[in-house]
Amino acid sequence: MKFKRLLFEAAVMAALLLGIALWQGRTLVSGAAPPLHALTTRGAPFDLAAAKQPTLIYFWGTWCPICRLTSPNVNAVAARHRVVTVALQSGDPHAINAFLAKKGLTFPAIADGDGAIAAQWGVRGVPAIFIIDRHGVIRFASVGYSSRWGMEARLWAASLR
Repeated sequence: MKFKRLLFEAAVMAALLLGIALWQGRTLVSGAAPPLHALTTRGAPFDLAAAKQPTLIYFWGTWCPICRLTSPNVNAVAARHRVVTVALQSGDPHAINAFLAKKGLTFPAIADGDGAIAAQWGVRGVPAIFIIDRHGVIRFASVGYSSRWGMEARLWAASLR
């Protein structure tokens, strides 16, 4: 009897977490990825349309506690895959670069001081992750913590298309 109760509680918790994840991601864009052409905080040009490989786009903020847990995972993924990040309302490029250096993060970042890029992508909460396939189509989008292995698996799946 105790096992059935535990199983029931686990199922309820899983359903609740799934519902929250779906609710959080309800505004994220789907289908063809919006244009993303900007200079990174280090002055390098980035153009999503030029990508011929799966790309992870990570929206985050220096002020976001969940982003502080997710960012090291994104950094590890960036060592093996094409990644660009968008720092939402996190200051000017100098402040963002100082934050990245302090945290030991090396992924490229684009400053989105006024939230215009986030609005184009339907991002209302961070961290938010998009996986774009080589054809420029959003294959996966999520809001909230993501593990390194979860991101790696979604990038692998996007590479099959």
